[in-house]
Amino acid sequence: MTDSRDTGADSVADMAGNGDRDVIVHATTYATTGTGLGSVAFLALQAIDPGSIPVTRTSVLTLFLVAALIGELTWLFSLDRWPFPAQLALHCLGALGLSTCWLATNGWTDMLGNARGLWFLLTFAGIYAAVWALVGIDARINAHRMNLRLAGLRRQRGADGDEGRHGPDGPAAPAVSDVPTTPVPQRQDPEPTGT
Repeated sequence: MTDSRDTGADSVADMAGNGDRDVIVHATTYATTGTGLGSVAFLALQAIDPGSIPVTRTSVLTLFLVAALIGELTWLFSLDRWPFPAQLALHCLGALGLSTCWLATNGWTDMLGNARGLWFLLTFAGIYAAVWALVGIDARINAHRMNLRLAGLRRQRGADGDEGRHGPDGPAAPAVSDVPTTPVPQRQDPEPTGT
């Protein structure tokens, strides 16, 4: 799963403003990431505690569906108005609710009672924490790669002779408010008449 804040859009409104295609791309990305992480979590659980959850066609298909829906909940993190703790709490509760629905759909509600219910909650919390740890590691790796690329571009600009005019790091990046949103018309000189 990629960092949920790195969606390529600043908010849900920005995604919708860019057209239906962007919304579909983001929804597909969230769903496939959720499905991948959910599948890995399920297989890891099976490796740790074999036979704890019966593997049937229905359990696998509903796992894909529920994991995709949990991935879709990642959209909560692109809501700019809400603080991160609120987004995290909603995502966690939504994921817990969907996981509980998965158990109920497969007829495993007995896993929610007594000591097994505690086992389910602890397992869910462990998986949720592990996924967030992986997301954090992935975000750090991506940030490190981006910083290396930027450093390489700065060195390349310095080697191209920009250093004398703009300083060692090349020209400063324009602020977002300085970037024109519409093309600036270029002045055209009249053609010489030849006289």
